[in-house]
Formats: sequence, C-alpha cells, structure tokens
Amino acid sequence: MKYLRIIAALILVCGLASCGSGEKASSTAPNDKVAKVSADGLTRYDMSKWRLPTDPYREADTILISRARTAYFRYCMKSKGYTYQGRPEPPEGQAERYVNSAGRRLFDEKIASEVGYHVGIVPGWNVYQYSHDTIEKYKTDPGYRDAKNSCFNKLMDQYPVLKSYEEKSETGNALLASIGGAEQGIDDPKVKKLAATWKQCMKPLGLSDLPDNPMLMPGPQLSQKIGLNPGADAPQSAIAASPGTVSEYERKIAVADAKCRISSGWQQAYYDADWNSADAYVKKNQKELSAWLGQIKQVEATCREIVKKYS
Repeated sequence: MKYLRIIAALILVCGLASCGSGEKASSTAPNDKVAKVSADGLTRYDMSKWRLPTDPYREADTILISRARTAYFRYCMKSKGYTYQGRPEPPEGQAERYVNSAGRRLFDEKIASEVGYHVGIVPGWNVYQYSHDTIEKYKTDPGYRDAKNSCFNKLMDQYPVLKSYEEKSETGNALLASIGGAEQGIDDPKVKKLAATWKQCMKPLGLSDLPDNPMLMPGPQLSQKIGLNPGADAPQSAIAASPGTVSEYERKIAVADAKCRISSGWQQAYYDADWNSADAYVKKNQKELSAWLGQIKQVEATCREIVKKYS
C-alpha cells in the first residue's frame, strides 16, 4: 500500500539519516574570523548544527510536507465523515533543537545535560504511537482506508508536482543515494585515530561496553540501563526527549561523552572530514544537483500553498 510506505518514510528518522531540507546557517569556521561557505554558496560551515554542503539537495522539508498533508487530509476526510488526527509535529522553532534540518541527530554538552541520550524529533512517544495507531486503523477499518486512499489520490492529482516528487525518477533516487555516500567523514583515518583518544578519555567512567566509535554511544548495556531498549518494535528514532525520564546518571555519562568528543579533537575532525567530502561532491555534481534542487523548491512552495489554503 503506497500510502503506508510514504507514512513510514516520513515518520522514521534515524540517527544521521536523511529526512529534511538544507538551510543556510549563520556560523563561522573554527578560527571565528572568516565564515566558511560551501562551493555553491548555499551552506555555511556550522558544526553546532552539523551543516553539510549536501544538505540543500537531500529532500524537501519533511515537516512542511507533513503539515501540508495533514491540512489537506483533515479537510478531505471530514467531507467523508472521518476525523483525521495528523502526525504530531514539534512546536514552531523547535524542529532543530535536537535534530538538524537534514535529519542528523545533534549532540553536544548542552543537549547532553538536558536529555542525555534521549533524543528524538518531537517530545514523547507521540510519533511512534501515532504511526502504530494510524496503521492499525488503516488495516482494520475498510471505510477509513478507502477514504484515506481516495484523499491521497486527490491530493496527488490536484498537485502533480507532489506526485512527481513521490514517484522520484531513477535520476532522483540515484542522486539521493550518492549524496549519502558522499558524507563519509567517519571513515577518515584521522577521525578513526582520534576515536581512540575519545575512548581513553571515557575510560574513567568504567563503562563495560564502551564502543570504539563515539557514534555508537550508548552501548547495548548502557542503553538498557537508561531505558533506551523499549522493545524490538520501537525504533530508536522514536524515543524522544522528556527530561523527567532522564536520570542524573545518564546525564553525567552523556555530558562526559560530549566533553570527550571535543577535548579529543574527534568531533572537530569528524565534522571537517564530513564537510570536505560533501563539498567536493557538490562541486563535482553541480549541474545534476541544481536541477534536483529546483524540484525540491517547487515541492516546498506547493506545500506552503496547501497549508495556507486548507488550514
């Protein structure tokens, strides 16, 4: 069922996976003197938000797409006698608090002190619960399913640019795959070497399952201890920040982790390697990327139009 596939793709955000649009940032390079900008001039160097030159070319703003669909489905489903709840979204201005616009999980000392490792795109289990409830209703209520399918088809017919985007061409899919492959800072020899320095910094904490790579924190045993192992059916990305459920022990470990990533030089090296590989890719593939960006902008403009018309 096509609609279920699209819902699932929208809901699940994972770690450093793609799921957003690239935005300009207002930050400077480490020397704090000259702002470093990508080869195409669209992205500013900003480690705090982990901006990469490939961000603008990933995908259209998924939160904006979701809001547009929610607005349209509420209008359309109401005419068919159904109430459409819509996917829970972060409050305005809060979408990038813990996850950046390209879907990468952010992690620094401030975030660690607030939520430890409990990081997600919206507070609580709302997204996961919404996904589960919606899919169950879709499977068990034929009338609801038919109404939703009808509304989805109407939306696609009414706005062909959305249909074209959902049915990405082979070129579009190939670009998305190659963009992900361009961000390979984690494999840089210097980054791997500094990961060992990070691990040495973390040893005084006495963790029995300390991984070799900071990106694998928390390890399996620590995850279980701090409640990040709710069950096989619950995606890690659906576990979101709720300060009341984060223990002081978790905060202590997470803050130490964030500090060690910086003091070891690992985080800076990783970001620089990611930035450089992504920038080289953008420079090499500018023609194809520019055409894809044009389609992304069309989709986002259409979604704003839908939100304005049906909200």
